[in-house]
Amino acid sequence: MKIVRCALFPCLCAMMGWTGCGDDTEPADDGGADEVATEDTAADADADADADADAEAEADAPSGSLTVLVVGWPLPADDDFAPIEGAAVALDLPGGGRTEATTDATGHTTFTGIDWTAGTADVTAGADGYGLASLVDLDGSEPEVTLTLSNLGDPMEGWVELSVDLVNVPDPAAEYFQVVPADLPVEAGLLVEGRSLSVFPLPLRVPAGRPLRIHAIEYNYTESPEVVTLPHYYAMQDIGPLTEPGSIALDFGATPTPEEATGSFDLPTRDDSLLRTDLAFGWVRYRGRIDPGGHLRPIERFGVGLASSTTRSTDGGSVEYEIDWLPAPSGREPLTEFSLFGSWDYVGMDFLGHASSVQIAGYPPEGHQEFTFLDVPEVTNPEVSVVAHPLHGEPFEWNLFDSGVVPTLYVFRQIGAPGADLADYLWQITAPPDATSLTVPEPPSAIDAAALLGTERLRGRIGLYDGDPGDCLYKNSQSGPFLVQP
Repeated sequence: MKIVRCALFPCLCAMMGWTGCGDDTEPADDGGADEVATEDTAADADADADADADAEAEADAPSGSLTVLVVGWPLPADDDFAPIEGAAVALDLPGGGRTEATTDATGHTTFTGIDWTAGTADVTAGADGYGLASLVDLDGSEPEVTLTLSNLGDPMEGWVELSVDLVNVPDPAAEYFQVVPADLPVEAGLLVEGRSLSVFPLPLRVPAGRPLRIHAIEYNYTESPEVVTLPHYYAMQDIGPLTEPGSIALDFGATPTPEEATGSFDLPTRDDSLLRTDLAFGWVRYRGRIDPGGHLRPIERFGVGLASSTTRSTDGGSVEYEIDWLPAPSGREPLTEFSLFGSWDYVGMDFLGHASSVQIAGYPPEGHQEFTFLDVPEVTNPEVSVVAHPLHGEPFEWNLFDSGVVPTLYVFRQIGAPGADLADYLWQITAPPDATSLTVPEPPSAIDAAALLGTERLRGRIGLYDGDPGDCLYKNSQSGPFLVQP
């Protein structure tokens, strides 16, 4: 307004006929040229004022941005986190409001004009055939974020059947017989198990067109409050690519002698930590998939290496282990995983309880190990695991006993038999490091949430992940399950 008002003064002076002092000469008639000049001057001044106002508005407009990459978790026979074109992405803006977009052929979309000084933002993505993923309470410190969507496609589409028999079994009366494709991810649940040797041969589904290593293990299992024992024997065979159904006989008598190691590790020092009384297990696996967003626990591949015994000390402060393994196939990097598991929860859940794991590069080490476990998050809302917590509108809350951890709420639907610990992960909501609460945002408007989530009660967990712990490759822990109402 100041500029516009000043621009009127020349016009006012001309209209009043003001001239320089001491000159009484009558002005000559210019045929209206003065009036035209005055009008042109005013128009120029108005244009300048408008340009200045536009510049001022542009200078005051928020200049923040956020680029989002959306990728899909690969199916078991794949390795790549492929970008998803056409994924729906919703950004809940700092200070309120929402804007939505879709990803391009590279899986990217960019939001601009964000005022990060107004608060934090949430971003959520979804796509046909995939679950949902969210990052909440973003503060603008990261110019680009990655959302990884769980793949809900058929994990065994186009696979072929392999009939597996077992021969020269050392203990035909063993309690358990398992056969696994060792080159596939653990999360696939792609194994066959018999409680008696008499049920073999059994059909195993395997990917077509790729070589695989097939492992079998026969074992017995006993546990007490302090000791877990798993005496076992291995069989192993490499097979070429299959394009049609086939059969093999895994020969326990032709398997190389396993390598062995003994050692120990400490349990959390917090007196009331659930992990101090948990059952301990050890495995040798092959390094697998790393979430490109760095938010979710990596998924290792099946391997054959198993702790034959774990013994907790009388003071509950440490665990001693004995573990053996067969060599990794060419091109696969081995890792050792030690895990502490709570009891199986059959009170309304039929699902595995809390757990904590540590992953170490390479084969199992000898001697005492210096790594520490992430303690289990203590969920405080919902307070009771058998009462369904609303997915939206009410926060999920928990207590932490470690720092530098990334918390994620996993919302999933159990699949398979009770106690199988297999699930479709429908939504993963990740909060900033060391957060102790989160509220689930709404899905993008293009996503049919009712079709994806349904109306029946789902399960939830709070998982913690440390991808750079320093004393090992990575660590993770998870709460016991609770019920979630979509």
